[in-house]
Amino acid sequence: MSYKKYTLMLLLLLGCVLIVLSGCRDADLDPIYYTLENEEEIVDRGLDNEISVTHVVTGGSDYYAAAGVIHKRPVAGGDWTKIATPADSLCTALAVHNGELYAGFVNRSNGAGLGLWKTAFPAISWTQLSDFATSAEVVMLKEANSLLFVSTLESLKGKLYTYSLAGVYQGASTLPDAAGEPFSYDQVFVRDVAYDGSDYWLVAATYLLTGGAGSFTVAATAGQPSGVEFWGLHYAAGGAGNLPAGLYVSTYDASESDGRIAHYDVTWTSSAAVSTTFTEFLAAANDRLWVGTQDSGYYDLTSSTDVATLFADIADQRQPDNTIADLYNGSVLRFAQDGGTIFACTSLAGLWTTNNLGADWDRE
Repeated sequence: MSYKKYTLMLLLLLGCVLIVLSGCRDADLDPIYYTLENEEEIVDRGLDNEISVTHVVTGGSDYYAAAGVIHKRPVAGGDWTKIATPADSLCTALAVHNGELYAGFVNRSNGAGLGLWKTAFPAISWTQLSDFATSAEVVMLKEANSLLFVSTLESLKGKLYTYSLAGVYQGASTLPDAAGEPFSYDQVFVRDVAYDGSDYWLVAATYLLTGGAGSFTVAATAGQPSGVEFWGLHYAAGGAGNLPAGLYVSTYDASESDGRIAHYDVTWTSSAAVSTTFTEFLAAANDRLWVGTQDSGYYDLTSSTDVATLFADIADQRQPDNTIADLYNGSVLRFAQDGGTIFACTSLAGLWTTNNLGADWDRE
């Protein structure tokens, strides 16, 4: 399934499946329940178990989670509550930059783009930014090297904008959009961005791009993956006890219905194929690289020595334990990390947290 169709499906489901939990919750009691099957203690902080959560960010003393609507809860603990958002809107992207909350919205009724908005926090008062089209559909917000990258679709064409560390608009990036080039095609847009210390890297559909923040070209490195769709990016600086240095890219080969993790540091190395579509990365610890999937939980790769060791037996690195069926068989869209707390954002399986690198997971 294409990234665009996948995203639209999630937003449609978010708009009509905001299910109210029924069951044994007494509002006067602490929301802690015990499963009858194994008497395991479960912490439930009030989010519906069946929603799709696309982003989690930390703003001040609160977490914010985008699930069509935006929820927040204190970092110190407590229940999730909805915050005000623009009228008749669904949130498509969320980020904290320069001490403010940035969000992309679409119209809940017809899916039309509503552009980029921002607000201070914790008091919420949204302002629509007019630096570019207010009808743009924001499909990605991502910080890299202190810049905020804003990827949009405008009249079906992909555009990319940046804001400085201080939140000052830097303009549109030059993307290869001449006839036959990536951004001359409909529905080709930037999905992810990474910075390697000197250059930025972008992925957009079947294209890998590189360059400065203001101008990008299609990458043409020897041996790079071809005939595949690119999904996520991560750059590791390396060093003792850390992940092997280089650029990590998740790819999907539609002709073979399998995914791989590719690594670039002068030369390219690819993992064995796995029957899934990998999504985005998280450096969960110095020597641990997590990558989500569309249908098989996530994979936990560990090594501080070399890429061959990191990629060894990748098919056996699926997580979490299969007794956590909703997460093990789930679609993990992306991760978020705040110190020792890691969030797994899923499609239709709610929001999960771990405080011990995946040894245990709780559903929020």
